[in-house]
Amino acid sequence: MQNKWLLVCWAGIHAAAGIAQNALSTADVLASARRDMAVILQAEQMDYARQTAPRLPFVEQVGLRTETDRFDWQRQEFLARLNVNGLKEMRRQGQYQQSVQQLAGLQYQGLLHEALAKRYAALIQYRYLQRQIAVSNRLLLVYQDEINVLQKRAALNAGVDIAAILKAEYERDELALQLSGASDRLQQLRKAIQLQAQLPSDQWELDTTGFVRPDQIIGIASSLPDVPENNPGLAGQAAKIARQEAAYLLEKAQAQQVLDFVQLRHNNRPDDPFGQNLSIGLGINLPFKGTSSYKLAVLKIEKSAAVAELELERVARNLDLDDARAGITAQDAQRRIALEQMENSQARFTLQQAAMGQTADPEVLLRAKELLLKRESRLLEIERELYDQYLYLLDRSGALSATPSVNYLSAARNAF
Repeated sequence: MQNKWLLVCWAGIHAAAGIAQNALSTADVLASARRDMAVILQAEQMDYARQTAPRLPFVEQVGLRTETDRFDWQRQEFLARLNVNGLKEMRRQGQYQQSVQQLAGLQYQGLLHEALAKRYAALIQYRYLQRQIAVSNRLLLVYQDEINVLQKRAALNAGVDIAAILKAEYERDELALQLSGASDRLQQLRKAIQLQAQLPSDQWELDTTGFVRPDQIIGIASSLPDVPENNPGLAGQAAKIARQEAAYLLEKAQAQQVLDFVQLRHNNRPDDPFGQNLSIGLGINLPFKGTSSYKLAVLKIEKSAAVAELELERVARNLDLDDARAGITAQDAQRRIALEQMENSQARFTLQQAAMGQTADPEVLLRAKELLLKRESRLLEIERELYDQYLYLLDRSGALSATPSVNYLSAARNAF
């Protein structure tokens, strides 16, 4: 039986550590967000739009007409017409194209932000599972040792309560189930990270050297901006408003266009001089808006709704930032309390005394180890919740994808 549970422990440790050969840094994983398929496709679309850069020409259309006068081909009439766009309309069209490209750039930033958020979440969960599995394996060994001691005492008729053995077995088996599930989730995360980082092999191990410590998070959080203007969602909404404004000005410029066309007419009459057969004409638009007034009104309504939506979103994001900061403060306070309780616990004192050579009952020592490991496991859960709040703050503030790129999982906050 003991060998069975040792095998389970070994399997859990093996699943956590893998058979990795290459160290994979958090910066490598985060940098792979730029190679995410959605990000690459959006970048290619942006490059194509930038290279083509459509511009509204001055000449809209060129037409050539001919007509025979009195069925006499020598009295042929020719008419050349150039339909033109207004200079103001051309300028507004250019501004509209710039707003479209700006929106595409922010869509790229939004996709990059999402890709980074997925990788941050995977890395935080991966590190937590690694540490939790290590603690659970140690606790599993303690349960097995406790069962062995109780069984030996029961065999010697030392007054051992059978209920204590049953309880220890149940807790051991329950922990083994949890450990198996955690190991499976860890393997799933390994595959996800491997796909995200586009690694050719599973022979790697995550290098968490320099990983941001829990006690550093509250300081980093206080250094982040209080306004979420860097968030791609807000910036994208503002870009949509700018595009609607550019569309409104373009429609207005089209409605105010004065010159419609320029034409040249030539009547080919053999008996008349060339100059008398040539005439120039202009087409002028009268200041009558027609359906453009309807289009302008629709664009105004859409812009007003977008502005209101942006303001509501900004208020919501500010509330999110406040909630995230409050959550970080609360979780950090819980972490400090849990750490202090663990340091000052009787279990730690008992184990320290035993390490100094003072004899103690084996059951007492095993119970002390068990409770101390449970405290450590609870502390890891609190720290995971702290990291989750930290990621939520980075996400809502826009710091995840801000330029220059910063690795907020590194204590040094290096660029990547």
